[in-house]
Amino acid sequence: MNYSCKCNAEKGYVESEDKLSCVDVDACTNNPCPKSAVEGSCKDKPAPALNNKEGRTCECTAGLTFDKEDCVEIDACVNNPCKGSNIVCTDKKAPALDDAKGRECKCQAGFTGDATTGCTEAASNTVVLNIIFAIIGFIIY
Repeated sequence: MNYSCKCNAEKGYVESEDKLSCVDVDACTNNPCPKSAVEGSCKDKPAPALNNKEGRTCECTAGLTFDKEDCVEIDACVNNPCKGSNIVCTDKKAPALDDAKGRECKCQAGFTGDATTGCTEAASNTVVLNIIFAIIGFIIY
């Protein structure tokens, strides 16, 4: 009996080589993972997953994530923003992970303090000098 009329590639099946049954299409065969993925990491999803890029998964190296097309850099600042005010978050490059250790928090230019709790505006040199002169003037008089 020929099963070709019953096999539906759109549902993730194709006719077997002996033409006696339908078999799950291996999406990795026709849609391998990109070179940026871990070698040999392609995993076929079972039918009814299609014979396309959505029908398989790929594993990326640490610090990267798979976006259906390629392994791309994870931005740890997106999911783990710095807390506090006047702080700049800078993502660390892979293999840094998508956690607090995968980003660096620093006070914005013109601010000082602890970047984990918040930064305050730094005193300008003019203000500091005026304070020093006022103290010296007070001591002299």
